[in-house]
Amino acid sequence: MLLHETNVNSADAAKLGGMEFVAIIVLVGAGWFWLGSLKTREIALLICRNACLRANVQLLDETVALKRLDLARDQTGRVHLRRRYQFEYSEQGLERRQGEIILLGNQLLSIRGDWIESQATTGPGPVPVDPESNSDKHRHIPSDSDRP
Repeated sequence: MLLHETNVNSADAAKLGGMEFVAIIVLVGAGWFWLGSLKTREIALLICRNACLRANVQLLDETVALKRLDLARDQTGRVHLRRRYQFEYSEQGLERRQGEIILLGNQLLSIRGDWIESQATTGPGPVPVDPESNSDKHRHIPSDSDRP
């Protein structure tokens, strides 16, 4: 009878070991996602800083905030995380204006804001990001990848 109790305890221990393994995999996955998100956020912040410098506006609070996270395919059909970040900027530091940057993986899809008219001439014009936001006030700021 003592032998039978030992077998039951071994089976419970094996189940517990399997659950611990799953828990470790989940924690490692969560850590990987978190570190990747931090890296992508830093990339978005760097792009926003450069865009604001080119547009001669001030990036406020030196930060970007995640607005939306979803899955999307790139040009080759591979699935990546698409992140939309919101940032605020000002022409002279007195007012706050909204901007948005969208990254697919670590690649820039678009950056936009209601740039002042004198600065809007530096870009090729409106960049529609999604069908419901085709406003003429959103202008494209050229990035290094736009240059020949």
